[in-house]
Amino acid sequence: MILQEDQLYENYKAWKNQTCFFQYTHEEALYYSKEFKGILFKGKNVVEVGFGNGSFLSWARDRGAHVSGVEIIEDYLSEAQAAGYEACKPDELQALNWKADIIVAFDVFEHLTEEQLKLYLFAISKMMRKGGLALLRFPNGLSPFGRFHQHADFTHISTLTPQKLGQFLLHFNIPLRIGKIRRPAKVVDTGRNLIYIMGRSLQLQLRSALFLFMGKIIGIPIYAFDLNIIVIMNKG
Repeated sequence: MILQEDQLYENYKAWKNQTCFFQYTHEEALYYSKEFKGILFKGKNVVEVGFGNGSFLSWARDRGAHVSGVEIIEDYLSEAQAAGYEACKPDELQALNWKADIIVAFDVFEHLTEEQLKLYLFAISKMMRKGGLALLRFPNGLSPFGRFHQHADFTHISTLTPQKLGQFLLHFNIPLRIGKIRRPAKVVDTGRNLIYIMGRSLQLQLRSALFLFMGKIIGIPIYAFDLNIIVIMNKG
């Protein structure tokens, strides 16, 4: 049986066990601050594609950004409207003609078919203002460890890499270019107990050392081993 898109995401919110919306934890605040280090949010137009529980939009708004979001799941759209956030479905974007300085898509593009990927990337290029950026995070198709996230959700359709994404942009003449490829930011939630802080810190140090060693032995970049990967795009 082939599920339609609306059926595909039935009960997705419940499966994710999400009960808090448009709030962010201390750990999420640390992560966003590190992931967007050096990027000014105050007064900027920020659009999140696939905003989910809305934690990033809430964090960005608290930093003075004008925020709006795109979401396909009705439950999340309803939560956004109830919380007073501007939100729309993907097929409504063209009519709204939003313009953005910062566009974000956390864990979204792996859910897309090739045709949807093309439409979303063209929409991002149209939305993006001169000097703007788009930050994408998705399961790392380069990494054997990326399979953990990639295959943890049956709505994950596409296995992506930065190289495939760059080829895709070129093939379909999408006016975006990849400016940076890197590992996602790593944080330790300092608001938790000392045992957790020490254990998490050691885990991250050992993981980085392992990935660096493997990269040196094999001769490929360290980002090729992480579970997820960050791609930053600018106007082409």
